[in-house]
Amino acid sequence: MSDASQRPDSMFLIPAGLAFVIVLFGGIMAGVGHYRAQRDVASLSWPSTEATVITSVQTQLHERGVARPHSMVSYRYQVAGREYEFRTSGATPEGTRVMLRYDPEDPADNRFPNQEPESPTGFYLVGLGSVLITLPFWYLAKRWYSSARVATS
Repeated sequence: MSDASQRPDSMFLIPAGLAFVIVLFGGIMAGVGHYRAQRDVASLSWPSTEATVITSVQTQLHERGVARPHSMVSYRYQVAGREYEFRTSGATPEGTRVMLRYDPEDPADNRFPNQEPESPTGFYLVGLGSVLITLPFWYLAKRWYSSARVATS
């Protein structure tokens, strides 16, 4: 057989490969959502420590010609004699002391006690959507594969 006559046999790989990549992306997104949700739930049992606001800066964000106020706060806390710092958005005066939870295995990973766990629903919907959006690709791949098999019989 010539190369030209073998080409239709492999054409089904194009939509099948594209569908596979999209489903893989969706699976990764669903996995990330699940991991983050499990991590947030685990953080509810982490130990607490006191953090101090070391800087509180008010700035302006310019987006599409519109200025919006924005606040950044830097916190410092200590675990087992080692200092950690992190920044987040918010408006807390300098010197304010707040409680936070930290991961005992990685004290740089922290959460505020009143911080609600994030829902993984958005990640799960991306995973489900990626499967649903690929259905036409799987159908097309099946049709091309079937027609190539009939043509070679």
